[in-house]
Amino acid sequence: MRYKEVNKQFLFNQKRKLTMKNLFKFGFLGLALTLTVAACNSNSGEGSATEETTDTTTVVTPSEPDTTVITTDTTVTADTTVKEAQ
Repeated sequence: MRYKEVNKQFLFNQKRKLTMKNLFKFGFLGLALTLTVAACNSNSGEGSATEETTDTTTVVTPSEPDTTVITTDTTVTADTTVKEAQ
């Protein structure tokens, strides 16, 4: 008879441990979701903090135009002779 009482108490404690684990899991999940929603909605009207406007003006100095004269021959001659097979 003593064995059954100890076994009942053991099973009750195991069930209680599982319930406590589930409470911690759901509590942590709720906290994580709350922080996620709060972080997403914190700058909804102002824009993101990473969007900074900076002056990106670049000064380009004009270079001298390329006035090199091409002096090579660019004509193409086609070889139209028929070669016989060996």
